[in-house]
Amino acid sequence: MSNELTNQEKLEEVYKMSLENNEILKGMRKRERVANFFRIFYWTVIIGAFLGVYYYISPLISVVLSNKTKIEEGIKTLPNIFPELRTLNTVFDSLKNQIPQGGVSSPADVNMPDDGVIDTTGTSSGR
Repeated sequence: MSNELTNQEKLEEVYKMSLENNEILKGMRKRERVANFFRIFYWTVIIGAFLGVYYYISPLISVVLSNKTKIEEGIKTLPNIFPELRTLNTVFDSLKNQIPQGGVSSPADVNMPDDGVIDTTGTSSGR
């Protein structure tokens, strides 16, 4: 007997392989459908959670926004309740008045020319 197959045997071999490939492809298609279902379910849960949180928190936000003026008035009355806050406010105001409008500057900055050129010695050269 030789190792060569007859045409009928070759045909049967190809048929068996095509059946096996078909089963593999059906399994792949089924896994893809299940994966798509879970992907849709995943995003539905995430979006639903955000909508649920919004639904739960939106009344709280609307109450806070509707009482905004009351809250601001309450904050303004805090220095009357806590005198220490008045002292802190005066300290902060005095610090604000000491800082120049352009920011913090040193006395050396006043004497430096503002041409933006620095020579090799590290000092500014006037051009």
